[in-house]
Amino acid sequence: MENFNFQVTEICRIIKRPTTADWHTDGMYYPNEFVMVLVLDGETEYIVNHRKYIARKDDLVIFPPQIMRSGRTNPKNPWSFISIIFRMELDEDARAFFNKSILIWNDMKDSAGKLFQDASKAWTGKNPLYRIKCNLLVTEILYKIILSEMPYHNVPHIKKLEKTRNFIQENFRNELSIEELANSIDMSVSYFRRLFHEAYGYSPMQYIMDLRIENARDLLLSGEVNVTEAARLSGFEDIYYFSALFKRKTGFTPTALLKKG
Repeated sequence: MENFNFQVTEICRIIKRPTTADWHTDGMYYPNEFVMVLVLDGETEYIVNHRKYIARKDDLVIFPPQIMRSGRTNPKNPWSFISIIFRMELDEDARAFFNKSILIWNDMKDSAGKLFQDASKAWTGKNPLYRIKCNLLVTEILYKIILSEMPYHNVPHIKKLEKTRNFIQENFRNELSIEELANSIDMSVSYFRRLFHEAYGYSPMQYIMDLRIENARDLLLSGEVNVTEAARLSGFEDIYYFSALFKRKTGFTPTALLKKG
């Protein structure tokens, strides 16, 4: 899931509106478009595949294409909302993530509320390049939603681990000590290693090596450096160790990939 990909290809329309006590919609259906809704206030009931779903203030709802649904506002508490209708291309993993009749997230005001409001304002204002801005905002909303579903969010001390992972991302070319990384967030080495692996599926050292190899791979494919330079710029001092590790992780020798690039 961590590496899946999607691309928002078209924003069809963005609507912000209140409703009255008798608001309803029946047989709503889009063959190719996703519909993403943020409930600004009130409450509504959706019926999808004969099942009822309640969406309340600050909830975020997504309907994938080809999902027929009906909706009724709560007459005692009519809802208001922002809806975004858009198209996107998905890889296989992303399709699996969105392959549900309805997706609902609760209490999304802090993470997505401003993005929805900004998208609505940009769409309504029709300023130059507004479609590009809306596309970026919708992409960011989806990014935040998907990120919130990552399994590592339930691991203890995840904020400390994320801080350390960000530090590694910025400094992977340098000599990094697991002991120093653990001490920086007040953990024992063994506990740090266990939690890091539980959160991300690999050890801290595996992560460092993977970042170095990927960086070297990009440099080699650019055709702008030789093998020795790619190794050095990626944090490897031993060219023989680099070449062996590179072949094991990518299936190519550095020289072969350089020629390929």
